Amino acid sequence: MFSAGLLCYSVIAATELWSYDGWEQIRQIVPDGKGGCAFVRVESNDVAEVVWLDKKGELVYKTDVNVTNNPSPINVKILFFKKKSLFISDVKNGENVVIEIDDNGQETTTQSAGNNVGGPWLMGYTANELSDKRGFFTSKINLIDSRQEIVRFSYK
Repeated sequence: MFSAGLLCYSVIAATELWSYDGWEQIRQIVPDGKGGCAFVRVESNDVAEVVWLDKKGELVYKTDVNVTNNPSPINVKILFFKKKSLFISDVKNGENVVIEIDDNGQETTTQSAGNNVGGPWLMGYTANELSDKRGFFTSKINLIDSRQEIVRFSYK
């Protein structure tokens, strides 16, 4: 009975691998399937940014979302990863677009969406995925200044 308890404990143990500044809010987290993730972070002045980190927590891609053409950070959404590309939706020049970002940080606008992209309007944001086969992601809030960090944990 005692050994079963130890076995369960070892399965649920987690180790923090790295962290990265999440500004004042982390709005969405999506793993890339290779140990890294992309996330949307927002400051109080409604500046939003999409950040893609690799499995070591190193920057692959980061962009400031144009506040002039994007009146609310709610417009930028991470849609999904496919092979070596990240797909996001955003508003550019007043149009909803889908943007493909390759692992070199090169952006390609793949289409004008014509309408909002990312899910039913009641959903607010597209889904967050917090785990993959190697571990999970979460946000950590500094209780002194309310700043957030995205944190990567392994299952070990």
